[in-house]
Amino acid sequence: MIDSIDPSSSYKDEKSRLQELLQQQQQSLPDYRLKQTRGEKHDQSFFIECVIKDKNLVTSGSGKTIKIAEQQAAGKALKKLLDG
Repeated sequence: MIDSIDPSSSYKDEKSRLQELLQQQQQSLPDYRLKQTRGEKHDQSFFIECVIKDKNLVTSGSGKTIKIAEQQAAGKALKKLLDG
């Protein structure tokens, strides 16, 4: 059970953080592309590319859901942009 939620805590997922960073820099938003789906319908893996045209950056992610794969790809892009 959650006793309290810290209102000052600002956890945001990787896609949101990436989008906010790009908006601050007045860059175009990322494009997420499904590159491949593997496995049986009940046990699939998804492979996604995160493309940021203005930065000439492409990262990839994979996961059991498209959302997980997109978050992973966004996280990699965010890390590359923040690390320089």
